[in-house]
Amino acid sequence: MGRLKWTTYEYYTSSPQEFYYACKGYFDEREEQILLHRNAAFLICQSFGAKHSDLNKAWPVDNKQKEDSRVVIDSEMKDTIKRIHGISI
Repeated sequence: MGRLKWTTYEYYTSSPQEFYYACKGYFDEREEQILLHRNAAFLICQSFGAKHSDLNKAWPVDNKQKEDSRVVIDSEMKDTIKRIHGISI
């Protein structure tokens, strides 16, 4: 089923953690393929007489993962949410 190659049963019975790690493994595999193609393209480019000697200078890659952004709620917002939802905590 889809790019993860899961059966319907696996999809509907997996936990959120299993789904997360399956997706992470899929994207790690994709990144590995991208880097392999990048290296092959660089070697082919050099065989045609390119002047670049360093792969990272010639073809930089941004491997930084996005940081988790967390929502910070101030006390006024908390009071508003409690009032709207009728929560008395």
